[in-house]
Amino acid sequence: MQSHAFISNRQFPGSKDELLYAMLTAFSEMVYVYDAVENHFVFISDNLFDVLGYADHHFLSGTEHIKNIVHPDDLPEVSAATLSLFKKRDKGAVKCNVRIMQATGQYRWFSIRQVIFARSPTGEKVKYIFGIAVDINGRKLAEERIRAQNRAISEYVFAASHIVRAPLSNILAITGLFDELPSDNIDEFRTWAKTLKEQAEKLDGIIQDMVKNISPTNGG
Repeated sequence: MQSHAFISNRQFPGSKDELLYAMLTAFSEMVYVYDAVENHFVFISDNLFDVLGYADHHFLSGTEHIKNIVHPDDLPEVSAATLSLFKKRDKGAVKCNVRIMQATGQYRWFSIRQVIFARSPTGEKVKYIFGIAVDINGRKLAEERIRAQNRAISEYVFAASHIVRAPLSNILAITGLFDELPSDNIDEFRTWAKTLKEQAEKLDGIIQDMVKNISPTNGG
């Protein structure tokens, strides 16, 4: 008995093409098929055009447009992933993350997974590549915000550490002088004790300000 789902032509009211189109329309992922021999796309799902804002002829006519809209910093990774795919002898997928420019001029992050769909009759050359493009722009922007926040916190702590060192150095210096003072010099002890208290209160205020500035509930 077959364990996988199956729909016969008699059970499904539409054609296989209609079923395929319905499935692709329902997917949030963007799919495509690329002819690696003729160097052009033979199929691209509609949602890819919707996200990027380009007309289909920009993609289906050739690859020059693709090279122009991929972020220059990501081109080496795309080339390396494609070369790796051509060298594969199994059906494993090759993945890369890439920024693609929308029709508005803004770049958007995608995670691309590609597999060899078909080879030439001799089996020596890759004929068709099947790819899935997942929009990860939101995740990438969130990661960048976290990195920016971490950099800001690191810079603030580094700068604040220099401010903290001043009263701390004074406190250490004053406590070191206590050993040198005569035991019967009460007035001198009181003077240094007062200074020590003032420096300690100053240090406490600095630390409280630091905690307030880096607190998750802080409006900044």
